[in-house]
Amino acid sequence: MSSIKDRIAAFSTGGSSKSPNKDKVDEKPSGYIIHTGWLGKAGAGILSSTYSKRYCVLHIDAAGVPMLSMYEAMDMEKLKGARMALTDASISQADDKLQIAITVDGKPVTAKFKATNAALTPI
Repeated sequence: MSSIKDRIAAFSTGGSSKSPNKDKVDEKPSGYIIHTGWLGKAGAGILSSTYSKRYCVLHIDAAGVPMLSMYEAMDMEKLKGARMALTDASISQADDKLQIAITVDGKPVTAKFKATNAALTPI
């Protein structure tokens, strides 16, 4: 079984555990943008109670796959982490929190988000 660090690296690189995509310059999301806004993304391990501000973009890519992309800023120039394909994702919400669970290379990966209120409005 992969370590937590390896699984986080795999999540950050979109499935490859070789090296994280930190500060990767990427083009804006392709396809149709459904919704954008700020959410706090929970850290992992000891940082699980710490939320980092992310500009989240829910979009349908050119191939018709629903995706979630996270950026450092509203200009959507620097992809923070990896794009998450939401086709087979398990998504749950409770009050001001949102959890997305996906499988990367056969391993479960969970991303947790928090908004300022139960309506999931931007932070």
